[in-house]
Amino acid sequence: MMVCEVFTCIAADWANASAPKDTCTNNAGVGGTVTGQLSDKCKQAIPALAELGIKTELWLGEDDSITSARYQFEHAQEIAASLLRIAKENPGLSGVNLDLESGAPFSDSDRLAYHEYLHNVTVALQNAPAGPLRFSADLECRNPATDRMMSNCSAVVGSGLDRLYTMYTYNSADYYEWVTVQLKPALETVPLNILGVGLGCYSDAALNGTWNLTPEAAEDRVCKLMNASVQEIGMFDLSQGTKDNPGQLFPPPYWIAPLQRFIRGEACNAKIAVAPHCPNATVWPPLPPGPAWKQGGYDNDWDCCTSGSSRGAGRSCDAACAHAECLAAGMHWLPLNNSLFPFTCCNNHTKF
Repeated sequence: MMVCEVFTCIAADWANASAPKDTCTNNAGVGGTVTGQLSDKCKQAIPALAELGIKTELWLGEDDSITSARYQFEHAQEIAASLLRIAKENPGLSGVNLDLESGAPFSDSDRLAYHEYLHNVTVALQNAPAGPLRFSADLECRNPATDRMMSNCSAVVGSGLDRLYTMYTYNSADYYEWVTVQLKPALETVPLNILGVGLGCYSDAALNGTWNLTPEAAEDRVCKLMNASVQEIGMFDLSQGTKDNPGQLFPPPYWIAPLQRFIRGEACNAKIAVAPHCPNATVWPPLPPGPAWKQGGYDNDWDCCTSGSSRGAGRSCDAACAHAECLAAGMHWLPLNNSLFPFTCCNNHTKF
């Protein structure tokens, strides 16, 4: 899947796939039209990759505008015609990927319109004169689904589209959260024959030192997907290095072996997702003796546990007390501003 300067919502800067502040500059500021021409590099890459047996698909850019989305829903045939024209002009292109990520409230009527839009465009592309084109969409399968467009996979799963990718599985605090919170909704709502599971294989400052950038995370995630009979993995994003940073390899080398096993359909024993433990409290109220530490960080991070200073019935545990409980559990203490955040203690986790 390639970014080729063809977008449904464009900014003044062609290099930016989404307009600032969720707005578009095309179609008189409404967006929602297939705008632009394939770049010369993409025109060179498509036939060259086809000779290697590698299919290429056109990514229409991250479209964060609700007006763009709604315009598309009302003009499915126009969108399909534009995509068919591009495919005709660029033999070898095998599909199109739609990425609508508006954070605006999304009504029931929007969901019905999105479902119908995906259905109509899919049918049109499947009947392309030169052969069927695959149509896919990027969402975040969440449970419970929110009112955002991208979070409700169940609303569009029956539209007939060829592939639905969940992006919710890109990165996580740990294996437990990834399996039980992020992967599970996709497996529960999307049939395996159309499900694609996204994995973040890039590195940036926010991920440094986290579980995501470890060989264990790559092995465990791919093995779990193999055991769940997932048929397609989407890696975001790919890089063979740049002129300024030749060592920027996405995915890193430790991803290659598990991905090769996935492609070959080999067997593996998936790790059981075990909930991270929390520290034991040393100060308890007389009755009832409930747990003082609860799973989930201040940002709902399942790799962490939090506790307040009050333990009930006049008992308390200050920062020094909570810190000692954290270390006694073999966990990591996070030195936060406790006037804003609760005492926070994490397992193998250092992203803060």
